[in-house]
Amino acid sequence: MNNTDIIIKIQSVANAYQDNAVDFPLQRVCGFINVKDFAKIMTVAENKVNPRSATENKVVRLICETLNNSPELFWIKSRGILVATKSCQHLDRNRARLSFGDQDYEGIMDGGHNTLAIAKFIIETVHDGKVKIKDWNTCKQYWSENHHDIEAGIDEEMKEGSRFNFLIPIEIIAPLNEALPNVSSEVAMESEEYYRANLPDICTARNTNVQLKETAQGNQRELYKILKENIPDGTEVMWKPGEGDGVNSEDVIALACLPLLFLLEKNLLQLNTPAKLSPINIYSSKGKCVEFYKKVITDENVSTPENGEFRIHNRTVESALKLIKEIVIFYDKLYTIFPDMYNAVEGCQFGRIKSVKKDKKTTKSIPCWPHFGTSDKMCKYTYPEGFIYPLVCGITNLFSYNEETQTLDWIVSPDMLTLDDFKTDNAHKAYVSCIKLLSWDPQKIGKNEHSYDTASNLYKQILTRYSR
Repeated sequence: MNNTDIIIKIQSVANAYQDNAVDFPLQRVCGFINVKDFAKIMTVAENKVNPRSATENKVVRLICETLNNSPELFWIKSRGILVATKSCQHLDRNRARLSFGDQDYEGIMDGGHNTLAIAKFIIETVHDGKVKIKDWNTCKQYWSENHHDIEAGIDEEMKEGSRFNFLIPIEIIAPLNEALPNVSSEVAMESEEYYRANLPDICTARNTNVQLKETAQGNQRELYKILKENIPDGTEVMWKPGEGDGVNSEDVIALACLPLLFLLEKNLLQLNTPAKLSPINIYSSKGKCVEFYKKVITDENVSTPENGEFRIHNRTVESALKLIKEIVIFYDKLYTIFPDMYNAVEGCQFGRIKSVKKDKKTTKSIPCWPHFGTSDKMCKYTYPEGFIYPLVCGITNLFSYNEETQTLDWIVSPDMLTLDDFKTDNAHKAYVSCIKLLSWDPQKIGKNEHSYDTASNLYKQILTRYSR
């Protein structure tokens, strides 16, 4: 048995599998487990298959309250946990051997808040409240590092006390296997393929008790895999709700739409399903950007569905999305240098703008770190992003398409651009004038077409100098 395999005892087993393996090619095992068997699952199972990552909230606290005050009711008040495993083998005495070695297809699929609450309750009980658990990541890390002590504490409590004398509802989704009656090796193989292909849809469906964000569903289907592989080192992104303190995934996805927009506007990409987006949406509607990105990536001219995921086969789109690294770095760079660009215009003082944050006691401007964390240089000001989004979107003027290789690249990489590039020949003055015309209102600046046209002209001036 592998170290990621466990044997648990399931009470009141029901719905093990259907006799008709053609119409119902999966197992669905339901029942109840005790705390010791929950601990086995907690030790080896991850939650990568779960579209969201649990954090302590009102729900978790209410579950812990039930476990503290009326644990005998937990089995009937809770839906428990849902686990996915590629191998569920039924043994004697209502036992089952489960595997959890493949994190992409095995683990805790639903019931993340139940899992967190139960694990939190166990840890804090075993350690007399000296250890506090706030979210899934810290919980899992602590459990992994201390599972021997936790399991020993569970044994001791179950011998001498009653705090862990409760049952946990469990449901197991798994492919069929040859150990089941009338299941051949061919049927078992087909069942596993069916399991792999449909697991993301099952996860999404099971998580609709609280509406699952579009980005979480897209992450489950690996729509953002290429972005994850190409974002700059040091940029922490929250791809799953409740996972860490990184930037919102929608911020990265919106920027990734810029090269896709360029391809569509230049008729360099043909889609079966029309997809439309305005550059203004990059700033004003991240939700529309997520929908647009999904339409493009899931189009059959761009990707192929495989085992519930989408594998990009379009060389042009792949090259376009790889530019996300430079785009994200440029965003942080632009945010840092923009106040100096503004101040370079005679009579302009960025710190006097009303929406620039200031310390209430000293009235001095408050500095901040770059949004995506790509630089260790702080910006001297904290200000609304609406001021710079037209300039961010303007870098589509720097894209270059190679007809021979059918790939997208840069005419001039934004990495090369400096503050002087924006100031030379007074290119920046028109953009600053646009800001004044819109009464220094970042919302108006970020949503006004004139802002984007002015930013586009600025880059055209920059390109003219680079071509000399």
